[in-house]
Amino acid sequence: MRKRTFQWAVLLSPVLILIAGGCGSAGNEYFARFDPARTGTRPGCELLLELRPYQAFSEYHSGPAVVMSLLDYYRVSDIRPDAATEERLAAELGTRGDEARQAGGYAGTSPEEMKTLLEKYGFQVRLDFEDRHDGSALAQLRTNLRNRIPTPVKWVDRGGQWMLAVGYDDRGTRETGDDVLILINPVDRGDDNRDGYTVVNAEHFYTMWFDVSGPIIHWRPMLTATPRERAWSVL
Repeated sequence: MRKRTFQWAVLLSPVLILIAGGCGSAGNEYFARFDPARTGTRPGCELLLELRPYQAFSEYHSGPAVVMSLLDYYRVSDIRPDAATEERLAAELGTRGDEARQAGGYAGTSPEEMKTLLEKYGFQVRLDFEDRHDGSALAQLRTNLRNRIPTPVKWVDRGGQWMLAVGYDDRGTRETGDDVLILINPVDRGDDNRDGYTVVNAEHFYTMWFDVSGPIIHWRPMLTATPRERAWSVL
């Protein structure tokens, strides 16, 4: 009897180890931690390290949170990245919550609302859409980052979410298929690292870069916004 018990223990032990150390583990086996300080020093990588990730208090406030991060980056007076400022900007933008969706409308913040508010704060703003599917929007986005212009973009992630493009890495190759886009994500719920960053393959992002916040799909909404006193180098 002892021998049989021992044999079962030997057979079951690898299974128990897999259960204990595999899917039941509380560790982070699936998502690598992004290190902006190290990534930003690599050749071929444009990364705006000055921007501080911010986590919105409402999942519908990705638009207000992105505006807040942009205004903070340009040191606009009376802007502090906190819950009170987030709520204030949401009200100024007219951001809609779940009640709009339940009523058959569209939640969140539209590109046009983002543009109008940034102009109110003294920014020169260009709102672009791109439906040619020729990669030109991604090229423009990279040009903005080379000019140190963080760029609000809206894509279909989580059903439609604003993020702030702050980095692009070609990884030292001529191919674009391995290029990486680095985004500040104000609703960072999709991985084990709630650090406020989302890192995504650039071509994968490009295919999912569209806005469904209204009755018409708008391809690749992007806001190029700088203070009026700054030289406009990308128009």
